[in-house]
Amino acid sequence: KTNKDLHWDYVLKEMKWLAKDFDAERSRHKGNAKKLSKAVESYFKTKDARALQKAKEEIKGVHRIASKISRDVRKFWLKINKVIAFKQKSESDEVRQRAMDKHLVFLVKQTERYTSMLSENLTQGGTVGLQLDRGVKRKKDDEADASSEIILKAYHKDLLPFMKNGGYETADVISINSTTDNYDAIRTKFLAEHTHTEDEIRFFVDGSGLFWFNLETEPVFNVLCERGDLISVPAGSKHWFDAGEKNPFVKAIRIFIDMSGWVPHYTESKIELNYLDFKVERK
Repeated sequence: KTNKDLHWDYVLKEMKWLAKDFDAERSRHKGNAKKLSKAVESYFKTKDARALQKAKEEIKGVHRIASKISRDVRKFWLKINKVIAFKQKSESDEVRQRAMDKHLVFLVKQTERYTSMLSENLTQGGTVGLQLDRGVKRKKDDEADASSEIILKAYHKDLLPFMKNGGYETADVISINSTTDNYDAIRTKFLAEHTHTEDEIRFFVDGSGLFWFNLETEPVFNVLCERGDLISVPAGSKHWFDAGEKNPFVKAIRIFIDMSGWVPHYTESKIELNYLDFKVERK
């Protein structure tokens, strides 16, 4: 037996070394492949996460843009609504103004017609009306005591043709002064806004009072009626009358077609409460 390695021994040693080397290389390659696969997996996970995050950011951006657009659209339509409301109000105000002008023209023309008719009658009837006025002036202490019969008789010749021309059937005298019983209750009744089914015609023989009008097309206004004034309030007009809280004095002839037409129809609006503090300086 020899100790020398033979050719076959060298071949085996070389094969053993190669096997170890192949095994080490294989392990190295497996390790690298594992690292690479993990890196690839991590890369794609990170890529997906970034894509998802980017999609979320894009959605948020779209929401922000949509929200801004919706706010701008809402502001735009709010402005449009204001423009439309202003236009509608302007048109409505114009219509109301025309209606008010027409109503006021009718009121003024009717009052002028009645005043003209009464003035003509006074001129044709002589000095009867003037005598009554002079008597009242001369006896101021008796103003509150002048009877309805005396006043109607004094103006009879003047009233008769006026009433015939207007189709009026009856007349009376309303007299209010500081001694009138239950004046507070009477004033409260007159102060409440109301209408009549026929024209309200008054000729102020003496004293004064405020007629208030609510035409609903213009702010409420008043007309101060004094001695010698004649006023005609068209049927259906919302109005009220105030002779004053203190020292009232009104003496007026009322003319009717039918006294039932003078029954007040209260509106219950309570608008007159806004004008209770209005004061008129008495002469």
